[in-house]
Amino acid sequence: MVERKLHPHRFLSKEEKGKIVEAIRAAEKNTSGEIRIHLDRRTQGDVMDRAKKIFQKQRLHRRKHRNAVLIYLSLADRSFAILGDEGIHQQAGGHFWKGIAESMQDYFSRGQFSEGLERAIHEIGEKLRKHFALSG
Repeated sequence: MVERKLHPHRFLSKEEKGKIVEAIRAAEKNTSGEIRIHLDRRTQGDVMDRAKKIFQKQRLHRRKHRNAVLIYLSLADRSFAILGDEGIHQQAGGHFWKGIAESMQDYFSRGQFSEGLERAIHEIGEKLRKHFALSG
């Protein structure tokens, strides 16, 4: 298994980062939605509270259709959160996010972080395309 650095900029290899960027591009194609990934070394406090702060700081709540999604990872704490704004959350529902989280946890438990993120990005992208497709 790959030895991973707990530094946010070194956790994923250059190749893994490239695959994730390409997955995001593909997921956002033909949709007004946006997907962001944020890694922290450690979270002080609740991981979801930290994800909400990052969501606000990155101004993701200002998208016209409220359809941005943040996947937040706290590396040293071995925890993560998925935060969908109200527009996508209303369309997707709680079961969707729970399924994404369970899938990610399964990949992560095997040390397959890039693959887990790519899978989550793909599924979120499908949901965004279904409910927030660009016309024309």
